[in-house]
Amino acid sequence: MATNVKTTALVKRSAVILWLLCLAYTIESYLIFLRDDFLLERIAVLTKNLWILEAGRRWAVILHVNSLPTPLLFLTLSAMFLVYFRLLKNLSKIKKKSTQTTNLIAKYCVVFMITLFFSFPALSTDVFDYISSNRVLFVHQANPWLVAPQQFPSDEFIYLGSWKYRASVYGPVQFLFSSLVHLMGRDSLIANLIGFKLTGLVFTIIVVWIAKKWLNEQFPDRQ
Repeated sequence: MATNVKTTALVKRSAVILWLLCLAYTIESYLIFLRDDFLLERIAVLTKNLWILEAGRRWAVILHVNSLPTPLLFLTLSAMFLVYFRLLKNLSKIKKKSTQTTNLIAKYCVVFMITLFFSFPALSTDVFDYISSNRVLFVHQANPWLVAPQQFPSDEFIYLGSWKYRASVYGPVQFLFSSLVHLMGRDSLIANLIGFKLTGLVFTIIVVWIAKKWLNEQFPDRQ
């Protein structure tokens, strides 16, 4: 029992450190965003908030975004993996898992997901390509599997993505769910980003629930 209490304390400490790293990553994602002057300009024009461009360029110089974010991100991600594996190691030392342990894991998972929810998709433009493909279908009434977003140069959204020169490579199932996001977000960039983040969050929760259910059935003695 004493060993379990000590190990649980170590798990909590590692979880707090991991949360701090998630918070650091969220902040660093905006530093990387500031480095992309083209994307910064496109978002400022799209949202009709030119102050975003002016303030972004000013902070980009102050924060040295051309040099600092890359090593910071590398250190943060490396530390996240190390702390995560340490967390798994400590969890494996707990002799008998309890409902309290499960609730502790679930609580910190929710905290991690909420923190990362506010990060900016600075390392990939895929989400912007999803938005562009949706607009090809719903706004311009064209076939997204045959028509590339670049065929609609007056649409400011297409300039945010990297694959505007080719038609969508995603199948009907992906469009089924991304269509729901478009119907919610329409012409709002922020609403579209929130919609795709919520979609990912929901599917993550579903996958975790399925995995937990399967593990409980396969290994009932280790619940």
